[in-house]
Amino acid sequence: MLSRVAVAPAIISPNADGVDDVTLIRYRIGRAANLSIYFLDGAGQRYYALYDGGVHDQNGRYLAAEPPPDGTYALYLEAEDRVGNRVVVSSTLTISAGGRPLAEIAGGSIDWQGEMNGKVGVPVGRRLCFTAVVINIGPVPLRTSGPWPGQAYRLTQSYHDLAATYDEPSWAKQRGVWRFGINYDTTGVDFPFRWAIGRPEDLEQRVIDGQAQYYLMPGRRGMVYGCIQFDVAPPVGTDHWWGGLIHESVQIAANNVDTVSVLVGRP
Repeated sequence: MLSRVAVAPAIISPNADGVDDVTLIRYRIGRAANLSIYFLDGAGQRYYALYDGGVHDQNGRYLAAEPPPDGTYALYLEAEDRVGNRVVVSSTLTISAGGRPLAEIAGGSIDWQGEMNGKVGVPVGRRLCFTAVVINIGPVPLRTSGPWPGQAYRLTQSYHDLAATYDEPSWAKQRGVWRFGINYDTTGVDFPFRWAIGRPEDLEQRVIDGQAQYYLMPGRRGMVYGCIQFDVAPPVGTDHWWGGLIHESVQIAANNVDTVSVLVGRP
């Protein structure tokens, strides 16, 4: 009734960094049956896998944002047909470096160059520049990627444009990557200007599947700075600019941070 069970990968790190966050459980059911998928920890705590990819515990608490504790679990697939025939197949699943990622912009503050009383004046052709600090306040490393701090944009560019211009595919949107972003009120998109949440020296480098990956470790701070050059005047009605943290393909983790009014005038 239940066969061809496979669990891959058998070791996962559910911390929303886009690397080995999930496992795929494959199986075959030979006839109509109710199927339960669950796993047990060493203390007998039972966790149920959901078909949407989430997990809830034996009390029904949804654990999508907070995975079960690290450890090796006994994994069970239990099928029961309409007449009560029951088949149980077991395997194992190991959770390592799991946890909910959390970050903040230090002090909720951005150092906008030239800012006075919440306003910045910038002539067309000149740059709006900033400095900020990002802190990993969670229990797990935060994966990040360029463009690196110090990168300058033109108003007419986005991080996708830079990825293509510099032939840096890792600068394009990646699921699970954290970036610091700058946005303004007439973009119509979320944060076209993005930077890594730290300089290379602020981060830990790991090689995963032959590719260098960079992580801001728990408790560590990353410095972010950059500029946006007004190669053209912004659209009419543009006034407010602000910072934020983007956990790509997951959520906007911080928005509307330290908003300023930017007046772009004649050179």
